[in-house]
Amino acid sequence: MADQIIDKIKTALETFEAEQVLIDPNVFFNVVRDMIRPPSDSDLPLVNIWAESLDPQREGSSARLCQQELVRINIDCYTKGLSMSDVGIDDGVAMARLYYLAEQVKYGLYRLINADFGMSAGVIAKKPWPRWSIFQSEIKLPETEVVAGRWVIELTYQWTPEDIAGDILDEIGVDTGKWAATYHYGGD
Repeated sequence: MADQIIDKIKTALETFEAEQVLIDPNVFFNVVRDMIRPPSDSDLPLVNIWAESLDPQREGSSARLCQQELVRINIDCYTKGLSMSDVGIDDGVAMARLYYLAEQVKYGLYRLINADFGMSAGVIAKKPWPRWSIFQSEIKLPETEVVAGRWVIELTYQWTPEDIAGDILDEIGVDTGKWAATYHYGGD
């Protein structure tokens, strides 16, 4: 389910970005999920969505009837400032773009149309406001003006588990091409 929520978040941000670009092409950003490598300059500005942790929520006697989990989703935002003068790198431009990107992401995720990311009512049980922090980019080159920040969203979602139904497994057939065997299960 957390995987589906990440897909929904990615779609919501891509949709919002497409709407923004129609108004002003300079406010574009790329959206990816689960990127583990440092971003390249050609990807920037970039939003990377990934799940940091997944915690089961076991409260009350109904835990078998309704499963609930808390997923902590990180939304990393990377921007790069362009040198606006002959002096060199302009950190202020990079930070200004980062702050703007942070607001774009927050609005894209929390506008009314994305209240539940298109999932059935009640699936997302809690969607509190996210936490924002600046972090050191993975790009450690001193000549780069890449800055990064992170939204952390903790969503609680729930679903009703389905009983596993089907035919009882009583044998398995294996054929490797060089040998074949049938394994029997049961009381015999």
